Amino acid sequence: NLRSRRFNQARAKKEKNLSFLRLWVSVLNRSLEHRARLHPGISTTMSESVTAKIEGPTGWIEFSSPKANAMSSAMLTELAAKIGGLSADPQVRVIVLQSGGEGAFCAGASFDELKSITEQAQAEQFFLGFGKVILAIKESPKFVVARVQGKAVGGGVGLVAACDYSIGLSAAAFRLSEL
Repeated sequence: NLRSRRFNQARAKKEKNLSFLRLWVSVLNRSLEHRARLHPGISTTMSESVTAKIEGPTGWIEFSSPKANAMSSAMLTELAAKIGGLSADPQVRVIVLQSGGEGAFCAGASFDELKSITEQAQAEQFFLGFGKVILAIKESPKFVVARVQGKAVGGGVGLVAACDYSIGLSAAAFRLSEL
C-alpha cells in the first residue's frame, strides 16, 4: 500500500533526527517561558491568521483568531497547507505549532462557523478540516512539536495529541468538551 509505505518512510526519517530532536527539545524546554515573555505573539489585528516562518532548522507555524484561537474551516485548510509546505522544505528539521497570544492555545472548532452550517455536507467538510491537519502532522517526515501556552479544548486537544511532542507552559490545560 502506497500510503503505508510513505508513512513508514516518514517515520524512518524522523528516527534519523531523534538525537537532534532530543537536544532541541531540551533547549526549547528551557527557553519557552523566556520566549513567551519576550515574544508573546499577540496579534494587533482581530482577524484570523496562519503564518509560517523558518529560523535555522526550525519551522514555526502560528495560528490565531480573536475567539480563543478557535479554528474556522479556512484556518484548518491553511494550517494543513503550511504543515505540508514546511514538511517538504529540506532546511526544516522540526516544526513548532503554536498559537498567537497568551490566552488559549486552541478552543477547537469555531462555534460561529458551526452555527452557520445548515447541511450535512457542510458539516462533513468542516470536520474533515481537522482530519486533514492531523493527517498532515502524522505524515510529516519532520518532528512536529506543539507549544501549548494556554487552554486546549476539543479539537485543540486533538491537534496537540497528533504532534510528536508537546511542550506545555505553566498555564497549559486540556479539556475535552464532549466529556
